[in-house]
Amino acid sequence: MTDTRFTVLDETQRHPDLVKWISLILRQVASTVNEITGLPLPPEVRFRLHGGSLVDEAALHQLLIHELVQKRGITTPGVTTVLEGHAAWADHQVTTRLLGAPADHRAAPKSLRYRLQNALPGIRRLGPSRAAYEQGCRLITEAVTEGSTDLVNQVLKDVTYLPTEAQIADPASWIHRIERGLPSA
Repeated sequence: MTDTRFTVLDETQRHPDLVKWISLILRQVASTVNEITGLPLPPEVRFRLHGGSLVDEAALHQLLIHELVQKRGITTPGVTTVLEGHAAWADHQVTTRLLGAPADHRAAPKSLRYRLQNALPGIRRLGPSRAAYEQGCRLITEAVTEGSTDLVNQVLKDVTYLPTEAQIADPASWIHRIERGLPSA
């Protein structure tokens, strides 16, 4: 079990049962996230409720795992593909282990608030593109398959090991550079 303290924030106070459910899921997935990623969990995780897939169990698992993995505190520019890819890889691994198959939040029913917000012109341009998630997930999957989670974790601990744009497109060259212990130029 983890010593991480989980806080679920719901400023609207409209979802008390959901807050309890999310807290329970966070506690259930934390040790599996730690086991699969090999990364220690932070001492405290604060999760803010936002519109989206509020009633789909698999989508909630996926969202919470993704957010938990991203609590690394890395803010270096250009790290989006690696962080999103790592979180996507981890949520696929953990939901497969816990639920029997990877979850896909895109297939889950969406709240009215989510649908209204998503209909705003230009809203889809905010945040990472779907391509960044998919490319990052391929990058991390190959790095874990060819190397290990320790190899990926080096990057999360030392940003000098982040892949270059060329290495994102050619994961084997990035893996080779990390295995040789060479930081980016």
